Amino acid sequence: MATGTKGERKTFGLSKATLTIWSILGVIFFAGGVADIVKSRPPTLFLLFLPLVLFLSAAAVRVRLIVDQNGIFVRKLIGNWQSEYCEISEVYITSLSSANSPIGLPILNLQTTKGLKKINLHLFSTEAYATLFSALEEKGIKIRKLNTVMCRWIVKDIRYAQKKMKAKNEFPSGEKPSCDGC
Repeated sequence: MATGTKGERKTFGLSKATLTIWSILGVIFFAGGVADIVKSRPPTLFLLFLPLVLFLSAAAVRVRLIVDQNGIFVRKLIGNWQSEYCEISEVYITSLSSANSPIGLPILNLQTTKGLKKINLHLFSTEAYATLFSALEEKGIKIRKLNTVMCRWIVKDIRYAQKKMKAKNEFPSGEKPSCDGC
């Protein structure tokens, strides 16, 4: 869900799924703490989980993905990074998996002149990544993917969102993003 648009600049907040999960966790923790207070127990759970709820709320406000004609800007809870398209040499999708999660978590890796930058592909909406993929492809940057179930699934969703956006003529604009000063 785009939270702001300025010309060819699009700003995206957290996906609805991420916000829903964080909200449910916040309500559960908050309700558990209030239940302790009502039952005349010490409010340890409430005091323990209140900072977590506040932390998740702050994260929801802070985290952003901005895609414009010149590059990408990612604002995370702790730290930011940005990269112009001409600084990106390689883009590939990997899947971070473990024994408990064999399907894995899809990660977009951008190899830049400043080092490797990573974006969790479940953090923002599919529309955000469709916009990002379109901008990268307009600059001639190819996106590689590993042949895993999660990577195929996420790329299929992103390609579908790109087709829908192109039908609406939202992005790309037909104009090539400039990379002056690189």
